[in-house]
Amino acid sequence: MSAAIASWWESVSVYFTRRMAVVFALGVCSGLPNGLITGTLAVWLREHGLTRTDIGVVGLIGLTYVLNFLWAPLLDRLRPWGLGRLGRRRGWIVLFQVALVLALTQLLSVDPLADLRGLVLVVAAIAFLSASQDVVIDAYRVEYLRKDEFAAGSAMATMGWQAGATVLAGFTALHLSGLLGWPMAYLAVGAALLIGPLVLLFAGEPKVPAAALSRDVAQP
Repeated sequence: MSAAIASWWESVSVYFTRRMAVVFALGVCSGLPNGLITGTLAVWLREHGLTRTDIGVVGLIGLTYVLNFLWAPLLDRLRPWGLGRLGRRRGWIVLFQVALVLALTQLLSVDPLADLRGLVLVVAAIAFLSASQDVVIDAYRVEYLRKDEFAAGSAMATMGWQAGATVLAGFTALHLSGLLGWPMAYLAVGAALLIGPLVLLFAGEPKVPAAALSRDVAQP
């Protein structure tokens, strides 16, 4: 029995490492904004009396996640200006996550009925930033983990994504909306994105061959 337990623990212990905790946290950051704009947003707009047609038009913004391959090569080749010390991957992730929190604050001043166009612009910005951070987070995970950790890392990233999209953006946001109102609920839940930069400070930038590094945006 002890041998069986030892074998079982050896199989599951890979999930209880610092690297897996980092992958899980980034998965939460990836799923949270996606869940807000592709799921919870429809409930908010419906409560404000928008028609199904208007809600459907806003919902089309979710296609941004399908198109992020178009600008993924730029994110892979360039470094964000001013954040070079963080490294290429961490720099982009931190930039997108801070920008996402700032974009979510704009929802505080948008009335869906009075300014549907303004709402669409804010949601489009959130979708673009969210889809962009997904590209970099996926690249970070591949470079951060060892090859023998890829399968476990994929599972942890999926669990983190579900926690962000379902638990935070779904259940928690819906509950807070009844207490604080929708804009404040979005902002309160979106603040969880700030765990990303904190986690990355301790995780470090993945080590990749020098030949794979590209020039900084600020360089000619």
